[in-house]
Amino acid sequence: MNFYYLVIIMKRVEISILVAVIFSAIFSNVLVFDSEYNKLKSNIVRVHILANSNSESDQLLKYKIKDDIYCYVSGMLKNAKNKCEAKRIINDNLHNILKISKQKIKDNNFNYDVNVALTKSYFPTRRYDGFVLPAGNYDALKVIIGKGDGQNWWCVAFPPMCSPVDCDDKKISEILGEEQIDMIKKPCEYKFAILEFIEEIKQKIKK
Repeated sequence: MNFYYLVIIMKRVEISILVAVIFSAIFSNVLVFDSEYNKLKSNIVRVHILANSNSESDQLLKYKIKDDIYCYVSGMLKNAKNKCEAKRIINDNLHNILKISKQKIKDNNFNYDVNVALTKSYFPTRRYDGFVLPAGNYDALKVIIGKGDGQNWWCVAFPPMCSPVDCDDKKISEILGEEQIDMIKKPCEYKFAILEFIEEIKQKIKK
């Protein structure tokens, strides 16, 4: 083997090592991010409302139900200190949330069934006003109107982040912590993209 080929081989080895180091650093960084992301999910309860269809009337009904449910839920969770307590309060009030939904449907002259439950729901990466939540399975108050085939509405019920008016920055900081707040308010796009890719694969495997 002459000197020229030896140099080429050495350069290829160096490039391979460099690429391995770069990927290792990225992977390690993503693992740390994933750990914080899991902590974030463990502190959040979302709201997920699915309309009967995408017709104008069904979408309008969805928003009317959303307004009543959000007002009720935000009020009852105002003094919740942690996610466990928030979930207990929601569970204890599911019958009231169902009653509110049925009444709004009746008031608007529809006869749809409605299902209400506290369950796990998959959410894609979602950008809100001032923060971003990565894709994944979250605990969520889920309200399905009729067939539930229409576009849905979602937000964060706990801590209170649905509306800028109701956001309590002090309470949010106490529940999430600075690292998690920085993660959602100053998102790293490539990390979010990697996590969403991983979560989508998990969803496909489950199906």
